Amino acid sequence: MTAAETYDNVHDLVDREDPISAQWSRFRDSFAEAMDGALYSIDDLEAKVLNRRAILFAGKESAIVGESVPYAEGLVMQLTWACGDVGEIVALLPGIEALARIQGCRRVVVEGRKAWERVLKASGYDFFSVTVAKEL
Repeated sequence: MTAAETYDNVHDLVDREDPISAQWSRFRDSFAEAMDGALYSIDDLEAKVLNRRAILFAGKESAIVGESVPYAEGLVMQLTWACGDVGEIVALLPGIEALARIQGCRRVVVEGRKAWERVLKASGYDFFSVTVAKEL
């Protein structure tokens, strides 16, 4: 199977000798817990990571999932999910920002709960947008 191909059953990938699969296995349950009530499922996130459509940034006890997303202004590194220790998550950001620059991203956007605004202020992140939802 080539890198350009996708997998029909991402669960088959977890058993392979693949460092991304091994790291994903360490954090899958933590991401599932963090995603409770999310707009997409842990299986959706897993498929993105294992099919290399999203990047898993793994630390010792924490991890972040993000992806380079094209917008009219250029590429943006969009960080959508994190799990683990907040301090370690913040410590992962300089490496993520460096990779984003290498990939040609113009900015990093962190999507998440309101508390991230306060937590990331000291790292140079500013308020960007509000997302509101209504259950139907």
